[in-house]
Amino acid sequence: MVNASDIKLQFQKTIDAFQKELQSLRTGEASIDLVADILVDYYGTPSPIKQIASISIPEPRVILISPWDKSSIPGIERALQQATHLGLNPISESAGVRLVVPVPTEERRIALVKELNHKAEDFKTALRQIRDEIRNEVKNQLKNKEISEDEQYKDFEQIDALTKEYQTNLETVAKKKETQIMTI
Repeated sequence: MVNASDIKLQFQKTIDAFQKELQSLRTGEASIDLVADILVDYYGTPSPIKQIASISIPEPRVILISPWDKSSIPGIERALQQATHLGLNPISESAGVRLVVPVPTEERRIALVKELNHKAEDFKTALRQIRDEIRNEVKNQLKNKEISEDEQYKDFEQIDALTKEYQTNLETVAKKKETQIMTI
């Protein structure tokens, strides 16, 4: 017999990973998640920006990074320039670094939606792989005579229902992000 809570936990981890992956997609709105994990050379040690500075959103399209050590401003600026997925130009100020997030063009929004759809498909594949692994475990249980054929079919139905539920959840998350991307 399969444990539904274990399956749900595995599926939910996949959905959570998908949501975290989507945080790096730029929608035209400023988000702390765009820059929080970018690595900065801080005294010879690569450190995420979130560990060496406070990050705030003073305006809807502006990210302000205020390092605790002002000598790290040039390193932060350099790291942001090298972060090609952002496509943003940092503005160095005495208190920190300011990023202005421009409204993406129609062409860029369409490209972002395509990227979003590819990521969604990758995570749907991950859900199916989890499903297939669990189904194989059930088949092995039947082969080892730990469960009956009826129990196997009940387990398969439960696994398939959960897979469909979590694929729908993933699609809902993707549609919400697509709406954010396409909104000007």
